[in-house]
Amino acid sequence: MPSVKNILVVDNNPIVLEFMSTILEESGYSVRTADSGLAALSIIGEFTPDLAFVDLIMPEIDGRRLCSLFRRDLRTRKCIIVVLSAIGAEDPDREFAAYADAYLAKVPFRILRENVLAAIRDLGGGNTAPYDQTIVGSDMIHHREITKELLFAKKHMDVVLGMAHDGVLELSGDRLVTYASPSACEILGMHIDELLGRPMPDVFPTNVREQLSRGLDEITGGVKTSGRCDELPLDSRIVTVSFRSVTFDDYTSILMILRDVTELVRDRRRVESLLNDKTRLLREIHHRVKNNLNAVSGLLYLHAGRVESPEASRALNDAHGRVTTMLRIYERLFDSGRSEHIELSALLRDILDGVSGTFGAKNVRAVHTPSAHSTFVSTDVSVAIGLIVNELVTNAYKYAFPDRREGTVSVDITRRPDGVVC
Repeated sequence: MPSVKNILVVDNNPIVLEFMSTILEESGYSVRTADSGLAALSIIGEFTPDLAFVDLIMPEIDGRRLCSLFRRDLRTRKCIIVVLSAIGAEDPDREFAAYADAYLAKVPFRILRENVLAAIRDLGGGNTAPYDQTIVGSDMIHHREITKELLFAKKHMDVVLGMAHDGVLELSGDRLVTYASPSACEILGMHIDELLGRPMPDVFPTNVREQLSRGLDEITGGVKTSGRCDELPLDSRIVTVSFRSVTFDDYTSILMILRDVTELVRDRRRVESLLNDKTRLLREIHHRVKNNLNAVSGLLYLHAGRVESPEASRALNDAHGRVTTMLRIYERLFDSGRSEHIELSALLRDILDGVSGTFGAKNVRAVHTPSAHSTFVSTDVSVAIGLIVNELVTNAYKYAFPDRREGTVSVDITRRPDGVVC
């Protein structure tokens, strides 16, 4: 194994960074420091470390995930990784070999200095035996109950997010992915190591990036604290994305919730298709009924003018008026495009115009003052109202104004405080 020359130290504690930088530079190593996982990822683009000291508990990308990223990255795949953490007593992970070569506890600096330099010499020379399943210095650190409780809460939250159907992404202030839940990885079809550190919205297909960028611009620009992009096509999925800005003290991030609505959208489209078929069928039925009523109305009108008996003529005219009323209802249904409801004021105007035209009486006016708000009624109710109003207005024309006296027949709509329409 080649000797160690370049060393990267990743820790969010500035005191630790200064201490490590000092002792390593004094020992002749080339040192770079990073205060977060994202900063470390940006550094390896220009600085290839032979060995990296990584803290486990950090904001944005945590230490374990950062070590995993180093293992997958071609630039750092051969880098020796040493965990340098203060939680060895509360979280004694002795299976760290999956992501690191050694684990050093954060002990007092005078002892830590010797442990750090010894680890560099041993691991750089290929001597890994002292570090197998051993947390160096763990016998010198004390158990802290509060730390254990916080670690438990974090693990519990990881389990909850891991079981959630909705995907969760967290972005840094400059829109780099710092967290991705298992569901988010599944929805996007990417491994978590492919997502972390990548800019948003580059992790999404090109056809939806512009829409997502506009939503993120409003969040980062302070225009909104939350936003939403509905039904974005992602290959074979349809996804709704929600954004929310989150701030704790001086730490700001953006949470993105990814909800797979593929089945919901498909079900909705199936229902819409069925409703469209139903609407077309009802319109066809209304059209045929209207044509039949029109034919019946015409026949009644013709026969009323041909019969010699005044009583028969009146009966046929009354029947003609009733059929004409129902005809106007179906005309309203057909012309308005509504299959089940009719606007009441428009229907009443049609009935009054029809009765007035039938009698042709110039001494009587039929008027209707519409209400301030439109009132829609069902087909069944409109037929009943239409027939009743037709009978009342017809009788008023016949009997309310003898000897051609002038008058007005008024039909109004009022809405009571309890919502009942009269």
